[in-house]
Amino acid sequence: MTVVLPALVSREFGGGRGAQVLTAATTALGLVVLRLFRTGDGRWWLAIGAVIGIGLEAKWLVLLMVASIGLSVLAVGPRTVFRSGWLAAGIMVALALAAPGLIWQAAHDFLC
Repeated sequence: MTVVLPALVSREFGGGRGAQVLTAATTALGLVVLRLFRTGDGRWWLAIGAVIGIGLEAKWLVLLMVASIGLSVLAVGPRTVFRSGWLAAGIMVALALAAPGLIWQAAHDFLC
């Protein structure tokens, strides 16, 4: 419900499908990143990768949030989350889920 409610608010304010998916994805991303920081359990990288990959199917703007979180963690911590072997697996999940959109963009000269 925590992810669905912000998406419904986005729809109420006139957001289309892309805005609703982006809102839901960024909310879910925030939740799983907090879980990773709180527990230190690297397996959360898989969930983070899944949320990023799904979010990238809606909007490439998700990369801005990912970059912001990454730079913030590098600046102030907890940097230990980057030492997990699960990070590479999470990146692979994100790339696998975002691949169809990336392939489509490449086929259409990155116009959209």
